Amino acid sequence: MGNDFLKFDTEQIASIAKATQSHQAQWDEIWNGVKARLSATAAEALSQEPGGSLEHRTQEYHRKTQQYNEQLLAQSHAVTKVGGTAEDYNGRMTRTIAG
Repeated sequence: MGNDFLKFDTEQIASIAKATQSHQAQWDEIWNGVKARLSATAAEALSQEPGGSLEHRTQEYHRKTQQYNEQLLAQSHAVTKVGGTAEDYNGRMTRTIAG
């Protein structure tokens, strides 16, 4: 009957996760450049707005970036696990049906 199994393509999610993490330093550099260019007046104005100071916004950026990376990695692992389970189940069913 051949290998007519259902195959999950999990490499794309893993590739996205790796690309995201590999560009993290570039994004941090961009953020730090923006932060450095803001004048004291702009930083003071930001401090008056909801969300707080520039330093608070920087901390929030890093927290959200870390959270995003962790979620992406967790999704990659989950999809890989589900894909492996589905492929195994599909293979067993195919062999059972084929006799």
